[in-house]
Amino acid sequence: VKTALQALRKLGHMPRLSGDDIRDRLELVKVPQHRAAFLRPKEAADLLRAALRHDRETFDETRDEHARGERGGTRRYEPIAPLIATMLLSGMRLQEAQTLPWAWVDLDDRVIRLPATTKTKRARDVDLSVSPALMKLLRALKVRAGDAERVFPRLTNNVVKASRKRLLNEFGAPSFTWSQRSGDKASLRSTCACVLANAPGIFGGSSAYREAAQLGHSVAVAERHYLNAMRGLSAKAKSVEAVLGITKQMNEITREVSAGAKVGARTRRKASA
Repeated sequence: VKTALQALRKLGHMPRLSGDDIRDRLELVKVPQHRAAFLRPKEAADLLRAALRHDRETFDETRDEHARGERGGTRRYEPIAPLIATMLLSGMRLQEAQTLPWAWVDLDDRVIRLPATTKTKRARDVDLSVSPALMKLLRALKVRAGDAERVFPRLTNNVVKASRKRLLNEFGAPSFTWSQRSGDKASLRSTCACVLANAPGIFGGSSAYREAAQLGHSVAVAERHYLNAMRGLSAKAKSVEAVLGITKQMNEITREVSAGAKVGARTRRKASA
């Protein structure tokens, strides 16, 4: 409302209304500031295991399989584990990860360069060195991508929404949201933020500043919501996956992606022949 009134005032439609009038009469209401909700290591591992079960679900038998005398080889759902892993280990927002083009991913420099077209209208670099497991996953996804321009070309809003619903209702995933904060529900983005802000083995003494740069918000937000949210983290853990104890699950996800890429390559060669 304040923004709309200020715009109308500047256009001359409200000559008797001043900027001070708007600010004085529409003051912001103070609300309780809750700690950020995040996935504990066991919950993060449980979520990735649930995502793997989801992605491995197949149809009993399709018409094409019946004609070939085969069964159980067609995936029922679009794989969602790679997207979950990417968000959990990078801290990107859902829309940023969901629409991420390969042109912004620099695997040689280990960085994702997000331009100023994102939510905050500020360009930022997502440092991939905080997660070697994510680097491996992105390399596998790149091999599988072929000519696709985006990292996750098939994950539309409807697919993402339906996948989360299935994970919670059918595959035993812990309660989570993607990147937005919603009550006491842990989000993938806030989980990554808490790890980066508190793990002594990743950013050390500059954790609040580096976490803010990684996620694209202010240092004040990092200190208010994420700093000191997670405690007792090992100084020996040098990556996000090590802090969360999900290295095994990440290896499984990467193997699944790599296996899919090899099958796709064989199929294309056979069709070409």
